[in-house]
This record gives sequence, C-alpha cells and structure tokens, in this order.
Amino acid sequence: MDPAGHYRDIGYLGAYSDCQRLGAELNGDKTTACFCKKFPSFFDSNWSIAENDRPLSLLACRVGGTVLVRTLRSGFRSLLEADFYELRRRSVEEYEFSYSIKSTACTSRHPQRTSLTKKGTNRGTVWLKQKETTNSVLMQQCARRLPHSAVDTPVFMPVGTQGTMKGLLPEQLLQMDCRILLCNTYHLGHRPGHELMVSLNSLMSADEKGVQFESPHTGQLTHLTPEHCIEMQEHLGADIVMQLDHVIHVLTDGPVVKEAMQRSVRWLDRCNAAHVRNDQLLFPIVQGGLSCELRIECIEQMAGKARMGIAIGGLSGGEEKNCFWRIVALCCEKLPEHMPRYVMGVGWPTDLVICSLLGADMFDCVYPTRTARFGSALVRRGGLMHLTRNEYAEDFSPIDDRCACYTCRNYTRAYIHTVINQESLGCHLLSLHNIQHHLDLMRRVRDAIENDCVGPFLKEFLEEQFEQGEVPNWVREAIAYMNYSI
Repeated sequence: MDPAGHYRDIGYLGAYSDCQRLGAELNGDKTTACFCKKFPSFFDSNWSIAENDRPLSLLACRVGGTVLVRTLRSGFRSLLEADFYELRRRSVEEYEFSYSIKSTACTSRHPQRTSLTKKGTNRGTVWLKQKETTNSVLMQQCARRLPHSAVDTPVFMPVGTQGTMKGLLPEQLLQMDCRILLCNTYHLGHRPGHELMVSLNSLMSADEKGVQFESPHTGQLTHLTPEHCIEMQEHLGADIVMQLDHVIHVLTDGPVVKEAMQRSVRWLDRCNAAHVRNDQLLFPIVQGGLSCELRIECIEQMAGKARMGIAIGGLSGGEEKNCFWRIVALCCEKLPEHMPRYVMGVGWPTDLVICSLLGADMFDCVYPTRTARFGSALVRRGGLMHLTRNEYAEDFSPIDDRCACYTCRNYTRAYIHTVINQESLGCHLLSLHNIQHHLDLMRRVRDAIENDCVGPFLKEFLEEQFEQGEVPNWVREAIAYMNYSI
C-alpha cells in the first residue's frame, strides 16, 4: 500500500512496475508493504492447494523494470497470490521476501494450461525460475511468461522461417501444445535471411554500419543495420527480439573472431538504443567462436546490458562435439542465473538433452522438418526411421506406438512409405510427427528435472537413442562433467 493508501498492482509473482520507488520505500532493515493482487484467471481446476499457512522463503532480483522472484527451497515451484509481504533489504539489487500466506499457495505440474497474462496488457514479462543444483551442475525447469503465451523451459522452438511452418497449420501446432515459434525477421521482410549469413558468406560483407547482402535471387544489394533489424522486429510484434550480431563460421580463427565479437557488443548498444517497445524482450547474442577467453569477455560485456534473456550464438556449424558442449557449459556457468539461456541452432535430440542439463533453456533448429522432407521420422528407439526404404512397404504399424501425434494415430509406416516421394502429404505427416517428437522429448526433460530423476531419464534416453551402437565419447564426457554415470 502506498503512502496515499492505494493498492498498487505489482504484477505476477512480485513483478513490481516501479522498482525505483520500491527501493526508495525500503528505508530500514525491515519494511512491511501491502499489495493487492486480483488475478482470478490464474487459477482453474488444474491447480491444487499446497504448503498452506507455511512461511516460504523467496529471493527477488531486480532486472530492468521487473522484480524476479524464485523459491530458495530446492524442488518447490510456487505460484502465489498473497496479500502481505515483509521485505528485508539485502542489497541495492536484491530483496529477501518472507511472508505468511494469508490466501493461497498453489503448485501445478502444468502451468502452461493457465493463462497468466491478459493479451494486450503492458505489464511486462516475469520469469519464474526454479534452480536445482544437482550433482554440482545447474539445471533449470522454469515457467516463462510471454505476452502471447506461457512457455515452460527447457523448450524447443520449431523454425517457421517466413512466419509459418511449411505445410502445417497454426492450429495443428497449438494442438501439439507448441507455444513458441522461431521466425526469421529478414525473410519476413526481404531475402535472403539470417540463416544464409554464413552459408552464403560470399554474398555478404560486414562493416561497422551493418551487414550488406547481395541477393542470390535478384542480385540487388541490401544493407541491414542494427537499427533496421530492431525496427523490423518491433513492427512484426515478436515477443522476443534478437540483436543483430556479426556472424562468422564457427571454425574461423585468428583476429577476425575477436573483431566479430567486439562488433557484436557494439551493435548490441545500438540495438538497445533503437529498442523502444517495452512489451518485447531483446536478447543479446554471445559470440567468440571456440575461444573460452573471448566467450567470457563477451559475456562480461553483454550480461549487464541484457534485460530478460541472452543467447549463445555461433555454434552448431560443424565444430567437434567436444568443443560444442564445453562452450555451452562455460557460457551457462558464466551467464546470469535468473535469465533464460538460448542456444541457437541446436536440434539434434542428444544435443538438446545434454545442453538442457548443462543449464540451457531455449533451442531452435530446422532439423525436425528438414528430416521430414527427406522421408525420415524421428523415433525414441534408434533415433531415425528412413521410411523411403522398401522394408516399410508392408509395415502397417504406426511410426512410434508411444507417440500420440495425429500421424501415429491415423497412418501407418506403409502408407507414408507409399506417398512420401509422390505426394506432399507424406512430408506433412512426417513434419507433424517429428515436431511432436521434439516437443515430447523436451517435456520428458522438464519432468526429469522437476521430479529429480535425471539419472534414470538419462539412462533410458541413451539406451533408446544408441541401442545399436556405443554412446559417443563426447556424451560420456559431458555426463561425467555433470557427475552422472551411465
């Protein structure tokens, strides 16, 4: 309650819309504040009462214009509707919340089923992060609040380059509970797109102003600056927007790697200056190639400028897997704990699992749909099923009898084998299945983290994924780094 006696809406889970004012009110070691929270839409039949009338310990950190709250007790995720808080000042940026619940404390296994933010509001975004330090390695299972949906992480984001998935309807993605989609800003406005910056390096040049493209389609030159990049993304209305970074091939070495990293830092400053919409989250992109020193330097310069999340870029371009996982582990260790970590371009099932357990939160890749276009299905046991092979011509079983996707419920391997090379329907059916496969895999990862059964999950996953071969050495080393045994 403010000095005038009025309740102020602090948003969901202690998200305080006026942090500077909150800090000014904490004049002593202990200040009691009364907040009114009226969000009945947060709760429905999926929620259950838990921990009622028991004091809970929370930590709130101010990031930008939002106070982020997370439980300190390992293994407890809470969604709270409380009337009274006691706030004890810990530092300029942190406050310790302790309170007695006067209304309700709730937990849910399925927070994504409840709408937590009214569409069109401008309250900002809150990340509720549960942190477990299991076997000395940081793993996270979190509820993410975005203006258009609620997203649980770790999460895989299918790639809809031009704003939609090839051959799939938005309704089909929603039916699969796909809540977040990666789109390509430049493809939606021009051609070529961001994914061509490396593959068409001969058509690209970068200087301090930005990136210049020679279109492989028209031959025209187009210049993309950090300011133009942000302007396009703001017009598109994306929940998360990315800075323009200087992309080089991951195997590049020498001074150009440091130059690209430092330029990405400078471009981040220009992107932040151009970014005016407070309902969109701007993610910096950490660069530095395979150099641990450059990655750390980039993180040190970018972390203080990141508001709600940060990406790890420049990987998954042909580097050795031993280098790949070690860079991801290093970045996750050095990046701020309260921010989601987005590892760009990761989509292989084993990579998703290892990176998630190392502490990464978000991933994107064209792998599921590209694999479908080549007539292959992703399956839990064995990894890939090549349905173009004649051995499936008379196989009338579903692709995967443990998959509940539309394809597995209605079509057989033999049918898909028949149409895969003749009709677009085959690619459509396989795309549906492969995306569902990745969404289910990430759901299994989240459940394993939440229920503290990562060890058994890893054992089952690796036995299925590599049933006909040895587990790769890089996987063994990454698992050993996390103090697990297989």
